[in-house]
Amino acid sequence: MAYIGKGGANVEKDFYAPRLASVLEACQDLLGAEIITWRDDAGRPHAVRSEHINEILHELCGENVTAKTIRTWNGTLAAFCLAYDNDELSIKSMAEAAAKALHNTPTVARNSYVHPAVIELADINTQDRKNMLNRLSAINQPSGLRKGEAQLIRFLRGV
Repeated sequence: MAYIGKGGANVEKDFYAPRLASVLEACQDLLGAEIITWRDDAGRPHAVRSEHINEILHELCGENVTAKTIRTWNGTLAAFCLAYDNDELSIKSMAEAAAKALHNTPTVARNSYVHPAVIELADINTQDRKNMLNRLSAINQPSGLRKGEAQLIRFLRGV
């Protein structure tokens, strides 16, 4: 898949996902702004529009979840993992990590896609931050979650 991401960046991703293909095919006739176009095995193009994504997310996750919710989670996770894995931490480096994950600019990522409580980790001295984050990882990682997600959930619940 190739598309123009946020900030005009060209993004290319390859993946094999039959279930995703069937979901995209099922929602291709809905109205809205076109997000991406994908080709099926026969080479036929199919447009995916913004409401397709949000409609499926509403069905799977509830009315309050949108594509922005997912982007915010991914940006927050990228910034959190940076805080978790690095002694040296700044708001700028966290924004850059989120921007890289989202194919966005650091300013937009920081202002729109990183939870404020995660940004505040940059204000905590290194040893106190490491102690706090190490306590979050003392509990086993549930299966099905990406690296850092269980700790981020625990962190945000404690906020």
